Amino acid sequence: MSASAHKRNSGQQRVNQINLSTLQKIDGTICSILARVSHVVMYKFDDIASEWSRVNVQGTMFVFTRTQAPKYGFIILNRQTPDNFIEYITSKLELEILEAFIYFQNPPKGIYGLWFHDAKEREVTTKLLQRLLEHTKTEETSRRGPNASPPRTSPPRAPPPRQPTPQRPEPRAPLPPMP
Repeated sequence: MSASAHKRNSGQQRVNQINLSTLQKIDGTICSILARVSHVVMYKFDDIASEWSRVNVQGTMFVFTRTQAPKYGFIILNRQTPDNFIEYITSKLELEILEAFIYFQNPPKGIYGLWFHDAKEREVTTKLLQRLLEHTKTEETSRRGPNASPPRTSPPRAPPPRQPTPQRPEPRAPLPPMP
């Protein structure tokens, strides 16, 4: 390894350690970072108004592992306010992917949409979250036993938001317009 490559690798390890230390101040059970997303913006579906609104949460997102259950989760280090957003991955979490958004619901919290600035980061993060959710569901099923019925989850109460695009695939249900 060249000296410059070694220096870059050492620098990246230092950044990763600083990021991990920052996350551990928020949740002391976080033991590793699985992914980092440079910038996401959060939206929430308002059941009463039947529309999406931008939540005052945007910033860097980290997918992590923990030393206790729930084993996985993600956090958005909020650049807008001191309040960060954290979501633990449980078998009740529902994910849906549509264009530039990942939508999720974890009853009773509500339905949220995450817009990703970078399409490649969204693609990688989507695959990772889907794997972690499947792993979580498999682990929970094995703990309950093979003959136990799966936990009941309700379908999303509302369709996900949409990002205006000229060529939009036809969704399963009508989508409310994004702000």
